[in-house]
Amino acid sequence: MKNLTIVAACLVLASSAVAQQGRPGRSANLQPKQTNQTRRGDASDMVLRKAAKEVARARDLLGHALPIYQGHRVAAIQETKDADKEIALGLRFDRNHEGRGAGAQAAQNDNDDPAKHSKEQVARSNRMLVQAGEILVGAKKQLQGAEHDYGGHRVKAVQEIDEALKQIETALSVVGYRR
Repeated sequence: MKNLTIVAACLVLASSAVAQQGRPGRSANLQPKQTNQTRRGDASDMVLRKAAKEVARARDLLGHALPIYQGHRVAAIQETKDADKEIALGLRFDRNHEGRGAGAQAAQNDNDDPAKHSKEQVARSNRMLVQAGEILVGAKKQLQGAEHDYGGHRVKAVQEIDEALKQIETALSVVGYRR
């Protein structure tokens, strides 16, 4: 009987020692272990999410500008959609190493004659494009500062933003805008 009590006590002590050690990657209090890589990934994800918001903000400005830029404003809008898609794919890739593309959006008209609009309307529209370009430059810098590659999608998003910036410059030149 005494031996049985000693064996039971040893089993209780051994099981509590094993429980305190926990599983690999967990501390004694069962909290997930934070590695530098995990924290950096979360910070990098936040950078991409912030850049995505900026790209959407720029696209909103482009969408509210007048349709007078011979298709270049619309092309810039499409490039921002493509950049958003790449950012989303990158974040999804980082989570599970796979992604699916988004569907195409309906085309917009961008061939109105600027003379159909007042000079003030055209000037306001031009300012929208300039502001959208400035926002995209900021989003591009954020993406370039991210620490992860996201399966190449981060770089593709930067390329899409570069294309959008080229389209904005061309759109502004179409209506004779000079900085």
